[in-house]
Amino acid sequence: MPIFFWLACDLPFSTKPSAEEDLFLVTHDYDGHVIHEKTAITISWSDITIEDFKEYRIEKAKIIAGDYYWVDLAHLPDSLTTSYVDTLDDDGTFQYRVRVVDQRDQYRHELSEEFVVPNISSLYIPDHYVHLETAFDTKFIDNGDSIIFRPGVHPGNHDLLGKDVVITSTHGPIITILIGITAQQSVIRIDKGKLDGVCIQNGNGLSGGGVWAGGTAVVTNCFIRNNLAVEDLTANMQIYPSGHGGGIFITDTALVTNCKIIKNRSRRGGGGVAADEFATIRNCIIFGNINDVAPSGEQEYPGGGLFVSNHSLGVTIKNCRFTRNRTESTGGGIFIGG
Repeated sequence: MPIFFWLACDLPFSTKPSAEEDLFLVTHDYDGHVIHEKTAITISWSDITIEDFKEYRIEKAKIIAGDYYWVDLAHLPDSLTTSYVDTLDDDGTFQYRVRVVDQRDQYRHELSEEFVVPNISSLYIPDHYVHLETAFDTKFIDNGDSIIFRPGVHPGNHDLLGKDVVITSTHGPIITILIGITAQQSVIRIDKGKLDGVCIQNGNGLSGGGVWAGGTAVVTNCFIRNNLAVEDLTANMQIYPSGHGGGIFITDTALVTNCKIIKNRSRRGGGGVAADEFATIRNCIIFGNINDVAPSGEQEYPGGGLFVSNHSLGVTIKNCRFTRNRTESTGGGIFIGG
C-alpha cells in the first residue's frame, strides 16, 4: 500500500528520517561481486504520493574515511517513477539518497544501506580491457595499482599521465609487444609510475618515437626498438624542435634502467635516446640506432645513440653500453652539448 505524505501544511519536510511508519524504503540490486568495468545498478524506492509533487532527486555518495562526498545524479519529474539505473564505475564504499520534492522545494529523503564495491588493485589486458589507455583512465585504477599485459601484440598509442600506476606484463618484453599505430604520436607517454617488462615498437612520435618519459616516471626492463622520431617544424616544443629521441625522450627526473634500445631512428639528434633536465639512464644497451641524413642544405644532427642538449641541467649516464650507433655528424655513440 502506498505511503502518503501531505505537504500542504505549515511545517516543511524534515531532512532527517521521521517516525518509522512514515519512512519509504530505498534499495539497490548490487550484490557485492567484484567488478572491473562499468556496471549498471538499479536503485528502487517505495511508491509514495504527495500533493504538489515536483520531482524525485537521486544522489550518490562515495564514503572516504567517514566523509560523504555527494553528487547529484538525476531529477525525475514523473511521480510514478520508482526506480533509477545508475552506473558503478569505481571501487569503494557508496550510498544512495532519494529525495521526494514538492513545488516549494520542501523534501523528505531516505537512504539506501551503505555498500562496498571490492577494491581492484590490478587490471589485465585483454582480460578486462582491450585498450591500455581505457584501463588507465578508469576510476578502478588508482595510484599504486597495476595494469598487466598478457603475451601478444597490442596496438595503440597511449597517454598515461597523472597517475602513479605500474604498467607491466606477465611474461616479459620478448612476447609482449606494444605497437604504435598513429602518426606523430609516441607509443607511450608517461610522467608517473613505471613502465616495466614490455616491448615498445613501431612508434612514430615527434619527440620520443617510442616513449616520452617525464616527471618521475621509471622505464625498466623494456625493449625499445624500431621507432622513429619525426620532425614537425610547426610543433611548439619548449627546448627541442621535434625529431629527437627515436627510441625514447626522457626529461625532468625520469629514469630509464635495464632497457635495450635497439635500431631506432631520429630526424634530428638522439637516434636511440634524447635526454634533458635531470633525467637518468643506467644499465642500458643502446645498439644500432641512427640519425637520418639531413635534407639537402641542412646541417647533420649529432648523437646517433644518445643526444644530451646543452639545455640539460644534470643528465646522468651510468653503466650503459653503446654499440654500432651512427650519425653523419659528431658523436655516433654519444653527443653531450656544451
